[in-house]
Amino acid sequence: MADNIINKEHVEAHTVQRYRFKVLGSGISDVQASSTIEEELSKDPFESTDEVSLVNEIPKILRVEESSQHLFVEELLKKTDELTTNVVKLQLQIEKQESEFNQRLNEELKRERDSAHVQGYQKAKEELEGALSEVKSRYLKSIHQLEMLSSSIEEKLVKIESEMSATAFEIAKEVIKKEVSLESGQIAVLLSKELLKELKDASKIELKVNPKDLEMLQELYANNEKIKVSADDAITLGGVVLLSDAGNLDGSLAMRLEKVKYLIQEN
Repeated sequence: MADNIINKEHVEAHTVQRYRFKVLGSGISDVQASSTIEEELSKDPFESTDEVSLVNEIPKILRVEESSQHLFVEELLKKTDELTTNVVKLQLQIEKQESEFNQRLNEELKRERDSAHVQGYQKAKEELEGALSEVKSRYLKSIHQLEMLSSSIEEKLVKIESEMSATAFEIAKEVIKKEVSLESGQIAVLLSKELLKELKDASKIELKVNPKDLEMLQELYANNEKIKVSADDAITLGGVVLLSDAGNLDGSLAMRLEKVKYLIQEN
């Protein structure tokens, strides 16, 4: 065999560290693989008498390494499958928890909505009852005020009617006086006829009138033997006083006006 490239005399100046192969798979432990490699490489290549033996050992080492890599890959795939399975389980668990959370959330939201609905209804009911109570109170107060106003108006109307009646009576009285002053004879004639109707059974009658009305009534009853007409200054114009054996009647205007005034005041 040819001489070594490095002379044995200079080997000590060239220190070469042994290479340690790392085992990547299972099946052969790192200690066993390392021990085998170290045994194979423990011999000094410069002390070996046959370099071919070292070359033949290299494929064995490579096969060991390839086998270790194959086992490592299988182990890695196995771990990957386990990890994938765990991830899927975790995902399912997360989805389940999320579903349960959403369900609890929806139930809580529904409970809150129902509670808010009940509270809102109760609050609206209380507000409505309060508003109705206030409206009722105001309504009753308004009715009371209207009743008081109506009572006051009625009192005023009664007073006004009384005053109007009295005023109307006074106006009518003045109008009658004016008419009487102009037509007292005619008025006395009408009154006498009315009085005679009330005393049809009388056999002897005397009519007393104002001196100014005497002539007209004497002419009217001149042919009636049971009727006598006489003058009396105490009787107002247009008035007539009837005296008879069946009773007496006062037909003076003053007396009649007093009766009318009394009836107005009574009503």
